Amino acid sequence: MFKKIRPITKRKFATKIVNKSVGSRWSAVGRPSLSILRLFAVLIIANVLLLSYCALSTPRLKPATTYYSPIKPTAAIGMPRSQPIRIVIPRIGVDTDVIPVGLLADGSLATPPVLSEVAGWYVGGPSPGEIGPSVIDAHLVTYASKSVFWRLKELLPEDKIIITRADGSIVTFAVEALQEYSQDNFGTQEVYGAIDHPGLRLITCGGSFDRSTGHYTKNTVIFASIVKS
Repeated sequence: MFKKIRPITKRKFATKIVNKSVGSRWSAVGRPSLSILRLFAVLIIANVLLLSYCALSTPRLKPATTYYSPIKPTAAIGMPRSQPIRIVIPRIGVDTDVIPVGLLADGSLATPPVLSEVAGWYVGGPSPGEIGPSVIDAHLVTYASKSVFWRLKELLPEDKIIITRADGSIVTFAVEALQEYSQDNFGTQEVYGAIDHPGLRLITCGGSFDRSTGHYTKNTVIFASIVKS
């Protein structure tokens, strides 16, 4: 449910629709046949799926919008590598598992399964707590419902993001900035570029849904830095 980010690409998915008997056929004059009703139901379901399709774009250029300025990191001590297994963001009610994700065949960043309600950590980058920008993505919506990062834009400077790692350690980050990037104007260097302290990037869809392309028009990115380990 995301468009590309490079590392993000368009995710293709198919939905199997199973029709069950709903009784006898319409017999009265002027009433639609059961086959027409089924077709109409299929079109409604397809439209709902289209409206909820979420895509992250390929990061290319500079950010289109900056909502607030970064705060100075309060710590810059690197930790050994360890896979993140859970993310908690108290302000927006996120408390969910984190799974590893890699790259798709076209080089774009993979996303968690649509219905999994988990976040995905990019294994090609630093783990949370290591020096560098650790990247975690999650869906904005899943079919017709809200998903893990639905409220990501509500985060404010100094809000806490708490990551539990596989080695048992807990790493706390503080939000520095929120930025939105258009699908054609993604800040690749700012999001994935080298930094001299442990950082965190949370990525999801943003903007409005463009029915002509099947994608959201922007990406929302949270920038954070470690404050406690």
